[in-house]
Parts: sequence; C-alpha cells; structure tokens
Amino acid sequence: MQELLAYVVLGLGPGAVNALLGLGLVTVYRGSGVLNFGHAAVAMYVAFVFRTFRQEWGWPTPVAFAGALVVAAVLGLLIHLLVMHPLRHAPTLARVTGSLGVLLTLSSLAYWQFGSGTFTVNPLTPTSPVEIFGVRVGWDRILLVVVAVALTAALWLFYQRTLFGLATRAAAESEKGAAVSGFSQARLAAINWMIGSVLAGVGGILISPIARLNAFQMSLLIAPALAAALLGRFEHLWLVLAGGMVLGVGETVIGKYLNGVRGLTATLPFLLIVLVLVVKGSSLPQRGELVYSNMPLAPPVQRVPLKLAIFAAISIVLLFRLPSSYSAAYSVALIGGVIILSLVVIVGWVGQISLCQVGFAGIGAYATVRVANHLSIGFPFSIFLGALVAIPVGLLVGLPALRVRGVNLAVVTLGAGIAMERMIFNNPTFTGGNDGATVPRGAELLGIDLDGRTEPARYGVVILVVLCLCVLLVANLRRSVSGRRMLAVRADETAAAASGINVSKVKLQAFGLSAFLAALAGGLMAYRAGRVSESSFVVFQSINFFALAYIGGIATIGGALAGTLLAPGAPGSLWLRNAIGSDQVSQTLSGVGLVVTVITQPDGVANVVRHEREKRRVKAARAALAAGAPAATPRRASAPVEEPVP
Repeated sequence: MQELLAYVVLGLGPGAVNALLGLGLVTVYRGSGVLNFGHAAVAMYVAFVFRTFRQEWGWPTPVAFAGALVVAAVLGLLIHLLVMHPLRHAPTLARVTGSLGVLLTLSSLAYWQFGSGTFTVNPLTPTSPVEIFGVRVGWDRILLVVVAVALTAALWLFYQRTLFGLATRAAAESEKGAAVSGFSQARLAAINWMIGSVLAGVGGILISPIARLNAFQMSLLIAPALAAALLGRFEHLWLVLAGGMVLGVGETVIGKYLNGVRGLTATLPFLLIVLVLVVKGSSLPQRGELVYSNMPLAPPVQRVPLKLAIFAAISIVLLFRLPSSYSAAYSVALIGGVIILSLVVIVGWVGQISLCQVGFAGIGAYATVRVANHLSIGFPFSIFLGALVAIPVGLLVGLPALRVRGVNLAVVTLGAGIAMERMIFNNPTFTGGNDGATVPRGAELLGIDLDGRTEPARYGVVILVVLCLCVLLVANLRRSVSGRRMLAVRADETAAAASGINVSKVKLQAFGLSAFLAALAGGLMAYRAGRVSESSFVVFQSINFFALAYIGGIATIGGALAGTLLAPGAPGSLWLRNAIGSDQVSQTLSGVGLVVTVITQPDGVANVVRHEREKRRVKAARAALAAGAPAATPRRASAPVEEPVP
C-alpha cells in the first residue's frame, strides 16, 4: 500500500503538467474557437528558450523564467495574428490544418535551432526530497502541483469575476452578441491566445527538468493535454485540473505495475480520448460563431491514362538516369505518393481528418515482414497480404468516426497514431528491437531480380507500377457511384443520410481503403530498404504527409502527388539538405508552406494551376472570337464537382 501511495504521489507532478497544458488549450478554445494542436509545441519551444537564457546565457533563474514567458506571450500573439485570425471564418478542416502547421513549424524550428538530441535542464528547486504521509517526494513535484492548483484558481476567478472573463464567455456563446455589446472578438481572442501560450510555457518549463527536452517528443504532450481538456469538456477548469492529475497518476501507476505491456502508459490518453468522445458523441462545446462550410475543391479526374503514361515514362527515365542518391530519393517519393493517395480518399473526398496514415504504413510494413518470414510467402504477394492486415486496423480507427467528426476525429486519429507508435512500433517483440525486422532477400518476378538493395532502379519501376495502379483505382473510385456518395457525405452528412446514403458504411469503406493504400506503401518501403525500424513510422511523419497533401491539393490526385517531392528522403528534401546542410529544412518548409497555403489557397496549389489554365483558355477563346475565327467552347473554370448521387 505504501508503494502504491508513493507512485500515486509521484504521478501528481506529470499530472499537473497535463493540467497546465489542458488549461491553456481550454483558454485558447474558449477565447477563439481554435483547438490548437501546436499547443505542446509552444510549451516545448518556450522550455528551450528558458534553458538557453538560464544555462547558456547565464541569466538568473527568475529573469530567465520571466523572459521565457514574455517569449511565450509574443509567440501566442503571433500565432493568432499571422495564422488563426485570417482563418477565423474558415471551416474546421482549415483551422485544424493551420494548427498542425504551427506544430510542424515550431517542432522542426526547435530541432534546427537548438539541436536534435535530448537535453537536460538544471532543477528549479532543491533536489533533496521531503516526506509526506511517509512518502518521499521531490520538491519539483510539489512545485508542479502547487503551481497547477494556484493557476487554476487564478484562472477561475479571472474568468468568473472580471469584465474580460465575462466578455470571453459571452463571445463563446455568441460572437455576434458580444460584438453588439461592444466587445472586440479579435482583441479577446488575441489576449486569450497570449494567456494560453503563457500557461503552456509554464508547463513546459516546469516539466523540462523532469522529462528532459526533445523537440519532437515534448510536442506529443498534446495527447494527455487533450485528454485532460476533454475530461473537463473544454469548459470546467477544475475538472481539467482533476482530469490532468488523474491521468498523470494513472500513467505512473500503470507504468509501475503493468510495465510488461510496452507503451501502455502512452496509450492511456488515447483510450480516454476515445472513451469520452465516443460515449458523448462530441465533447467540444459549440461556439456561437460564423463559419463557412466549404471544403477544398474536388474537380473531376480527366484523361488519367494519358497523364499516367506521360508520368510513367518520365519516372522511368529519372529512375535510371539520375545519380544513385537522387534515383533512390525518387523511389521514396513514389512510395510517399501511395500514402498521399490514402489521404486523398479519406480527407479529400470524405472529409474525415486522419493523422495516422503513416501508422497504417507501419502496420503494413511489419505485417509484410512477418508474412515473408513466418509464412514463407515471397514478393510481391507478401506486400498485398501485409496490406490486407491493415484493413481491420483502419476500420477500428474509423469506428469513432461514426459518432464524431471534424476536429473531434482529428483528436482521435492523432491519439491513434501515437498509440500505434508507442505500443506497436516501439515493442521489440513485434518489431525486432534496435536491429529492426529484416525482409528476406531474393525479390524477383518472372526471373527478373527486383531486390531493392541490389537493383534499386528496377525496384523503383515496381513501386511506379504499384503507384500507377493505385492512381487508377482512386481515379475510378472518384468517377463511380461510391465516389459521388463520398463527396455527398463530405458536403453534408445529414443531407446524405436523408437521400438514402448509408453514411456509416461510406465512412468505414473509406477508412478501410485508405488503410490498405497506406499499408501498401509500408510493404513497398520494407522491400526497398530491406529492414524496417520504428523510426520510420513516427506520428510526425503522418502530420508531415498531411501537410504535403494539403499544400498540393488534398482533394486532387495530381496535386497531392506533387507534394511528395518534399517528403523526407524525397528529391526536394535531399536537395535542400545538400544545399543547406540540415535534414529539418523540408519539414520546416512543410509547416510554413502549410500555413501559407491554408490561408491563401485553401484548395491547394493544383487547383490554382488548374484555375489559371482555364483562365488562359477562356482568354484565348475570346481572342479567337474577336478575330472572327471559330473557337472551341472552353471548359468552365469551376466545373461542378459533386454529381447527383443515385
């Protein structure tokens, strides 16, 4: 009993950090209507700034602490002014995408600016423990709990008793009503963003001596913060505090008594998120705000065989004529293209935000290895069978989509990606540990050696063939009855159901197909590298692919595929690394490009190019008519994209 009590007390420290981050999420959401997926990245960046001020520049601890919180406030203000304010009337997908851009940008910027390793931070309090109820507890844990309780009380009083707090609550109920009463929603949102970022900074600074600093791992604290905020329904601050504490204690106790189940502690927030969202259907309170419902343009696919033939011919030349490093990078881009296609189906055509596609790729890769090694089923059938394994996983992840949608589903799929990474890909029993899992040599077809390790160009042709087949599959789906039903569900689920469409069936079909496509990419990746390791399937890769697909045009096949040239290991990324000397340049550009695209060109670059091409065609037709020559009737630049659904 004494041992259990000790671990309960130890869990209060991490629980306090969960609560602080959750309080910041609630503050930002209630003040601006934005669920900031980059919130923990703000905490991480501010903690790095504090460490720089204190340990590298030699500032006194109070001065460094105050300076870091000023940076946090400025960072929150900049995110609001530069990213979220321009998206204030944008649909949910655009605002989620903008916050993901913030997450990518801050994480890769910190990696680039401060380093890629894990850094220690000197303790903020004396290291000697104190005994409470017979349990020895470090002063750092006590400080975390005291700060969390004090800030919760201060926030509660501030939002209950001040005019600003009342105005924030009024705006959350009705932005129009608050404006009529003389309150500026923009000013309210800006101040709340600053307060939320400061809370994130406090949490990041206080946890950094305990958890250590890493640019990417600390950004994943968004999962327990979301769980704590959901337990408080994004409204009740004291419930957020209690939820964060319970979650921290649960993770610590599970880590002690169920440590044989690898990654279970990291999966606990995901399980709580799914439980809360699925049971309640939606746990994000609706704000009284004006939001447009338009989604990225999904134009009809045309002349696919001709375009594919041209693309295939160019790709074959590149695979065999480029230098070996760039030829290999182009193969990586082709594999990424299959993952991108999975996003086109689930996000672009059904409107379901999925942030775990690389997790499905990892399932496919490891399943391919097991099929090849344990069932002695060789290439290429092992890839197909491995991809089939991912379909039930995709359906399982898609089940919450029957109850939740939009930003709630983004929360679920992000948690699912983290759970797959921690429970499956970091499990040595499944993955082979540090050595990874090895694919048997001898990949061949019709007597032709296609081993990705010895014949990379030939294997690149195999990847190209698979990608082309997937493009044909997805293009035919877009033109089919099923594709039109998907677009109908994306446009309005209620109207689709009223017209006789089985919305649940459409969603699950989309999740199953997208998981299968992503898993195919994982199997191709396994045979190309010859070895599969967990570092290839981290959740940040899912977010990065989402960013690249959105930049190119997530509802268009060609545009989304073009984004893969900047994928990690692809030619664009390789060129940037050689030119600038950093692996994180492409990811930083992905984050910044995602933010710029979602603000200026929400339909993606491909639709901008298409629109300009149509404008030139119209201009040429008018010039021909003015000259008296017959001209072909130009196609409309904004052709209808959602045909009648049978």
